[in-house]
Amino acid sequence: MRFELSGRRTVVTGASQGLGASLVAELRARGADVTPVSRGDEWEPADFDCLFLNASFGLLQSSASSLGEDVREMFEVNVLRTIEQAHTALAAGASHVHVVGSNQSIVAAPASALYSATKHAVRGWAYGSARELPGRVSISYPGGIATNFFRNLRGDPAMLDDYLSRVAEASSNYDSPEGVAQGIVDGVYYCAREIIPTRFALDWFERNGEDVSRMWHPGLEQPSREEWDWWTLVRSHALTSSPQAAKGGATSDRVAGSPATA
Repeated sequence: MRFELSGRRTVVTGASQGLGASLVAELRARGADVTPVSRGDEWEPADFDCLFLNASFGLLQSSASSLGEDVREMFEVNVLRTIEQAHTALAAGASHVHVVGSNQSIVAAPASALYSATKHAVRGWAYGSARELPGRVSISYPGGIATNFFRNLRGDPAMLDDYLSRVAEASSNYDSPEGVAQGIVDGVYYCAREIIPTRFALDWFERNGEDVSRMWHPGLEQPSREEWDWWTLVRSHALTSSPQAAKGGATSDRVAGSPATA
């Protein structure tokens, strides 16, 4: 199964620079009819068949400090607005919604726990929605990208100075936005649910001991999806975890991959 983008009316948010601009260029090269959207632009999610929701910003703040207005705005932009746009489009019949997550959707980092929380939230939405609507929702997990994202971070000035100096040391190894965009669009083409767009991002997960077996990454062609039904699994788990099952009761509909019982 492949998802062809040619001719599809597509929108990319956060498209004024960096990864968003590169997604626009990559999608146009694949034949998509792309509308780039930047902050302040008015647009209607229901008008598009395919959405790449990339708009977000980051923030550094100690978990031992009081929350400020930037935090509320970050959750509004990164989570609520993204999910609202996705729901509007899917309800109108959009063929596909892709959410740009982050490696911090899975591996949280010091001083960016709040930003990580926003990316965990959109991963939870995308992961569950992809199970409910197979083939219509996906999410990607880029790592460090050589863009202005880090220079645009908000938060504690002292933390920002220290963080940016560390980023400067490591940024020579970061992915190009063009390479990340290509990986994301390839993953969508292969109908992947979760996309690790580059080898650099994949290496980060492997170094952190994360299970990437359900995720697509460059070099693979199969979609990342489970081959069992969610509700069958829930029923099977309930049966195999029940007192009756513990005494040798019937468990004939247990499916492969169901959780081990206690």
